[in-house]
Amino acid sequence: MKASARAHVQLGIVCFCLLGDAGAHKLKLSGEQLEPASGNTNAPTNVFITHEPCDIQKQGLGSATMCIHPMLDIAARYNLTYVCHEKDFDTGGHNTGTLGDIFGCHSESEAYGPMITSFAKLPPGLKWKNLTVKDVSPKGSHYHMELDMDGPIESNTVYNLHNDCWFFKNLPAAPPLMEKFGASWKFFRSQYRFVKQQHPDREPASCWRSAQPGRTKIAVHIRRGDGSSRGGTVEFYKRSLNFIFGCASHVPELCAHQNSTMLVVMAETKETDPEMQQMKVYEGGQTQVSLRLGEPETDMAKSRQRMVEDLDCMSDADILITSAGGFSAMGAAVQKDEGRSLNLMVDNFREDFPAALHELNLVATSSSVVYADSSMTIEHSQIPNAFAVFMAL
Repeated sequence: MKASARAHVQLGIVCFCLLGDAGAHKLKLSGEQLEPASGNTNAPTNVFITHEPCDIQKQGLGSATMCIHPMLDIAARYNLTYVCHEKDFDTGGHNTGTLGDIFGCHSESEAYGPMITSFAKLPPGLKWKNLTVKDVSPKGSHYHMELDMDGPIESNTVYNLHNDCWFFKNLPAAPPLMEKFGASWKFFRSQYRFVKQQHPDREPASCWRSAQPGRTKIAVHIRRGDGSSRGGTVEFYKRSLNFIFGCASHVPELCAHQNSTMLVVMAETKETDPEMQQMKVYEGGQTQVSLRLGEPETDMAKSRQRMVEDLDCMSDADILITSAGGFSAMGAAVQKDEGRSLNLMVDNFREDFPAALHELNLVATSSSVVYADSSMTIEHSQIPNAFAVFMAL
């Protein structure tokens, strides 16, 4: 085929392919499958995308679903409907089972929501076409994939994406988690909030039901259950809160006042953890503080329930502050459109800081930077309402 007959799609995302095989306690959902919306009346119709689930290792929700970011990026950009596999949402490594139901993927015969369907609901007479991807990024840059398509997208077609996991073993260290979504965050946000809204017991999220009227809702998720060193110290989060309470950015949504805020802190740690108790210091400024603590659950049903409640809390927050990690990035992906999130990149920050400070100062001229000083730089991420925070301690 001539090069002119090919369409090239650039995807600024990285795929990590993971597997889990534990069972699940399903969330039930009623209603019929919704058709994907399109603003173009001439756009192709009945167009679907799927892939062969990856078979690498078991991990938590955020890491497990990175495998499907490339496919969902394509789906979101070109209005393709994802034909779901339960296996894409296996989280065997974190005792939460298969989590497809929280995004509307119950099984190969049952799926609900505006951007998803099941194999059983595919209309008859569809064509199937195989697609492949390859890494085309310059060395040392964020990674990009190129998708080669034989001409334009066609109606009544299922595109089967091959080898979208090959680079899991071939690429070096990854860019920050917030740069791995491409447009796939649109799927996670749309589907998660669609399912959540079908459950009156989850509206509003349980963590905010005691919020006094008119309070700005700030959620802080501190990574502790699978490695406290990867979540940073509480001081890391307090500095971000002080940045918000100081209204230091030109982004108005990153400003709140202590006397009109409810602060919810979530962490898998002992309820008496003295480090977490430090967050009560904001009560002195009339902030309403709630600590949602507790060591990791060993029962799967309780573990799933806690994870869903935490994710609901993050999704409904006006401002969300998270650790670096896949689950935290997922919290930003499912957060409401009008919310804002700060995702702390402690894992990816240079260890030779402040010797690397000049590099941050150079980036400060970029349009992606919304704030920079001698100890903190805040940049826009691929998710429009999320920001990556690079900080030295």
